[in-house]
Amino acid sequence: MTVYWTKLKKLVQGSKQILIATHLDPDGDAVCAVLALAIFVRSFFKIPQLYCVHPIPEKYSFLKGYKSFRQTFKPYDLLIVVDTAKLKRLASDFI
Repeated sequence: MTVYWTKLKKLVQGSKQILIATHLDPDGDAVCAVLALAIFVRSFFKIPQLYCVHPIPEKYSFLKGYKSFRQTFKPYDLLIVVDTAKLKRLASDFI
């Protein structure tokens, strides 16, 4: 697992605009995965964009960072997708 974190660390450090996205119709683990990864990215003094094509369900509004999600995004040079392994579960923006 350390190898993956080392690779991710290098990618984050070498990027200026980072977009963290999750799958359509996000559930709790998707929302939390994005929020946790955003904390990791911020530890390198980077400000990530948090993206989901669908609105984050209000039942997760108690989570710190809930209001940071957007349904649009600005140009990015690093895209990190969490909680899915299938392209069909992503927004059509990335397919």
